[in-house]
Amino acid sequence: MSGWLLLPLLTLSLVAGVPIGMLLQRYHIPGRVLRRLSYLLASAKISMTRPQDGLTKLTVRGFQHANDPKQASTERDGLHVSYTLDVAPSELALILIDVWSDHPIKGWAQRAEENVAAKLLPLVESARKHGILIVHCPHGESPHPLVRPLTTELVLDGQGEKTRLVQTLRQKGIRRLLYAGYASNMCVLTRPVGIIEMSRKGYDVIFVRDASLAIETPDFLERDLTHQVATYMVETNWGVSTSVDDVLEALES
Repeated sequence: MSGWLLLPLLTLSLVAGVPIGMLLQRYHIPGRVLRRLSYLLASAKISMTRPQDGLTKLTVRGFQHANDPKQASTERDGLHVSYTLDVAPSELALILIDVWSDHPIKGWAQRAEENVAAKLLPLVESARKHGILIVHCPHGESPHPLVRPLTTELVLDGQGEKTRLVQTLRQKGIRRLLYAGYASNMCVLTRPVGIIEMSRKGYDVIFVRDASLAIETPDFLERDLTHQVATYMVETNWGVSTSVDDVLEALES
């Protein structure tokens, strides 16, 4: 490129780039766009390189904040957005966080017991049937007997668990992580192998929202509001969510 064109182009890039960058940051677009592109590119890669794995379509959900600059949008104008991903079972891992046989909060343990039987168990059984890597992360407690680890499944417990998980995922070529377990507003998010940290490591997070519960306050318990907020936080910051029925439909179709 001739020198007399270079300086005007650089100047134009700077002048245009700064306000565009500020606009994107204002509406939190970069992370959302990059995350969506990551999922789409991963789907395209799987489609091209792993056709033998039996691709299936998984319905996932994100959250779209209202950000139309042409109108005075409000928080009431945000909405959930659903779309499908091309998924190969060999590209998935199911990460089970703190699925314990008991819990010190007895009333919550009763709710968790019901959730394990009704939601988590069918999810685990289907994942086993279709050869999905299952990773148990009980953190020093006894795993729940309904989903007790098989000898072929990975159990991470204690120091170095994140390093071991990342090494295993790299060896198996796994980039997408299905998350389930307890509690959604605590350990599922914040453990060293939880959603936040593994999202930062570049993995695609898919939270199975109904195979989990939050520890609620008395005011929030009836409507599971804390769990709804935790799910919203995942959908706007670290990944997308799905449901047990959507996973079963994708795998069994």
